[in-house]
Amino acid sequence: TASAGLTIEKSSLSGEVAPGGTAYLTNNVTYSAVDTTSYSLQLTYANGNTALSGGTPISGAGTTGVVGSNLPDNTWGFAWGDTTAANESMTYYTLPAYNTKGTSVATGRLASGTTSATTTKKLVFAAKFNGEAAAGHYKTNALLTLIATPKLVTYNYSITYNANNGTGAPGVQSIGSTSESYTFTLSSTKPTRSGYNFLGWSTSASATTATYQPGAKVTLKSSAPALTLYAIWQRVYNYSLAYNMNGGTGTIATQTANSQPGTSYQFTISGTTPTRPGYTFLGWGNAASDTTASYQANGKITLQSSAPTKTLYAVWKALSWSEITTMQQMNPTACSQAPSKTAKTLTDSRDNNSYTVMKLDDGRCWMTQDMRLTGSRAINSADSDVSGNYTYTIPASVAAWNNTSANLQAVYYSGRGYYTWCVATAGTCSMATAANSAAPSSICPKGWKMPTKTEYTTLLNAAGIADNATGRSKIMSSPYNYSYASLIWGDGSGLTNMNLGRYWTSTSEDAARTFVLGVWPSGTGVYGDAGQKFYGLPFRCVAR
Repeated sequence: TASAGLTIEKSSLSGEVAPGGTAYLTNNVTYSAVDTTSYSLQLTYANGNTALSGGTPISGAGTTGVVGSNLPDNTWGFAWGDTTAANESMTYYTLPAYNTKGTSVATGRLASGTTSATTTKKLVFAAKFNGEAAAGHYKTNALLTLIATPKLVTYNYSITYNANNGTGAPGVQSIGSTSESYTFTLSSTKPTRSGYNFLGWSTSASATTATYQPGAKVTLKSSAPALTLYAIWQRVYNYSLAYNMNGGTGTIATQTANSQPGTSYQFTISGTTPTRPGYTFLGWGNAASDTTASYQANGKITLQSSAPTKTLYAVWKALSWSEITTMQQMNPTACSQAPSKTAKTLTDSRDNNSYTVMKLDDGRCWMTQDMRLTGSRAINSADSDVSGNYTYTIPASVAAWNNTSANLQAVYYSGRGYYTWCVATAGTCSMATAANSAAPSSICPKGWKMPTKTEYTTLLNAAGIADNATGRSKIMSSPYNYSYASLIWGDGSGLTNMNLGRYWTSTSEDAARTFVLGVWPSGTGVYGDAGQKFYGLPFRCVAR
């Protein structure tokens, strides 16, 4: 707020003087200005009742070095300056030369960086009369006026945004204004922070609720022209419920949801039921090893913010030996319950072929008949011993066979299936070319596999089947029932070598050959150098 002050001390009169002398009236004048841009001290005077005559300005009025004794006779004059004595050199102006007009005797501006100024100077009036002046009083009125222009104050208003551990805060908003207040519209830009929702802005970094929203109006006062706003964040918990088939098949997408801190989220468990041949689905558990279900399809499960993710595992109960009816239902539990060397007939769900199976001397469950999967076939991991999908086509006749190991060939002939090793291993033959490497897949039913040479050797040893004529007779008798299955050769002659039998194993001998179970007139055993991979040979499966 601008202000100005003017003080005129009591006048000091020089005393009585003789005609022709100069009398002085001295006034100490103090003026001040606060928060102003400029000021002007003006002297306004007027004649009294009796006009002064002969008054002319002092020659050189307005210049320094003029003293009151140089006034013309019978005139008044005034001086303004910094002298300490009334009659020292000052600039005098005669009266009434500037009759009734305001004359600035002091002007100025406050120095840069200052808010106030105070100055004291002398205002001296002089009068000079000769002996011819008429007797009486001569008067004039003088008015000192201090005029101050208020300083125009500019306030620097500003709003600063702090992302408060986030990123992308708006830039500073600022403006200079002479108004006592200014209203900002808050920026529409919103900062971001991973895992959090932006709630708005507050004047405190530790606030949990927002005071202002983007686009809101905020008015600042000149008494507090600057404001810092802090982003207020709310933690977001990403809840997810995943499903693990735990050996079964089926696809259930992970369920996800977002929720705020201090809360929980309730999921509805999927109604999709996974499948697993040879097992009954009991429900869902908390671990892969669970044997009882904690949750059921379409039930509810609540996750807390302290543990927002969870995986449910399918819980399975293996079918018993008495319960299984298909090849695909075979499982370790059922096999362990099977009575030794007691045949059971199971159906292959892929083509409805039936096979007799039995627990043999090695404690494993074996097919006691040769595989005879027929027709052009597309198989997959749900019903077959494969990890993906596999398709093969059976030729129309044996004559169509050729001796190219890369060809995927199979034929149903004389009540028995004959397959190249690549078909028998479901096309994974290229994955087992090194010595003693085993193909990872086969066209056996789900839960079964093509036996390795080691598994065949173990069976023969457990059954006491020696590599001699007695052993050959035993393996060709019940309950094993192997026979002279012969082989298909690609010369158009069909079956050849009718007086022997060869059965595929999954174990490769090298890139071109594989180990086979051989049934010869003189004996039986697992042999190498007897199975060219392009041969058409039968095979059997053993339960996993």
